[in-house]
Amino acid sequence: MLRLVLKTLTVIIISILAFSNSIIAGPKPTHKNIKYSDTHKRNKLDVWIPKSKTPTPLIVYFHGGSFKHGDKSHFYNRSILSINLGKGVAFASVNYPFIKDIGILEILANTTASIKFLKSKSKEWNIDPNKIAVMGTSAGAIIAEYLTYWAKDLKITGCYGEQQPYRSWFLLTAFAKNDPPLILYTRSGLKDKVHHPKHAKTFKTHCDNIGIQCELYGSKTSGLPQLPTGINIEKKVMQFFTKQWNQPKAITKKKTKD
Repeated sequence: MLRLVLKTLTVIIISILAFSNSIIAGPKPTHKNIKYSDTHKRNKLDVWIPKSKTPTPLIVYFHGGSFKHGDKSHFYNRSILSINLGKGVAFASVNYPFIKDIGILEILANTTASIKFLKSKSKEWNIDPNKIAVMGTSAGAIIAEYLTYWAKDLKITGCYGEQQPYRSWFLLTAFAKNDPPLILYTRSGLKDKVHHPKHAKTFKTHCDNIGIQCELYGSKTSGLPQLPTGINIEKKVMQFFTKQWNQPKAITKKKTKD
C-alpha cells in the first residue's frame, strides 16, 4: 500500500513539474542580457525579434518588485508575448537598478536609456521606431508611465499600467491633453493597500478630466469595470496598442503663396 502511495505521489510531482516548466518555457529571446547603458550593472534587456519583411512594432515590458527586487525573466511566460511574437510584434523585457543603489528618480532616468538604445537598433533589429508601446507591473507601471508622460521626447505610442501602486500620483503632474492613451488593470481587492483599486481610479479620473484616452479594468474583487466576455487583459492590451499603431499619420499641408 505504501509503495502504491509513493508511486502515485511521484507521478503527481512529475506532472506538476512538467506543467510548471511548460508555463515558464515561453519563446526564447532572440538576444539576451544586452547592455543598454553603462551606468549600472543591471541595465540589461532581452529582446524578441519576429521574422518580418517590414519593420515591426515593439512592446517594452518593465517588471515589478517595489524597486527592490524582480527580474526581466518575469515576462517570459506572458501570453501577450507567446501569442503575438509570431504575428509580427517585437518585444523587450528590461532590468533596471534598485533603490539600494540609487534613488527612484534616478532609476526612472536610467530607464529612458533602454528606449533610446532600442531605437538605435531599429534598423539592425527591423523595429519601427515610431511604433513603440510600453507596459509594466506595479513599480514597472510607474516606469512605463514615466517614459510615456514625462520623457515625451521618446514618443511612446501607448502605455499599459498593471497593478497601479500607491504613491504614484506624482506622475500625473506631467499628463497633458492628447498625450498617448493609457490602459489600466488591477486584480487586487480592497485589502491590498499597495495596489488598492483606488490608485488606478485616480489615474482614470485624471485622464478623463484633462483629455487623455484611458481604459480601466479589473478583477471581480477589485470592483473595477470588467473586461468584455471572452477576452483577457493581455488580448485587450494588444488591441489597444494595435489601434494606435494603425492610426493614420497626420498630414501637414504646405502653405501656398498668394
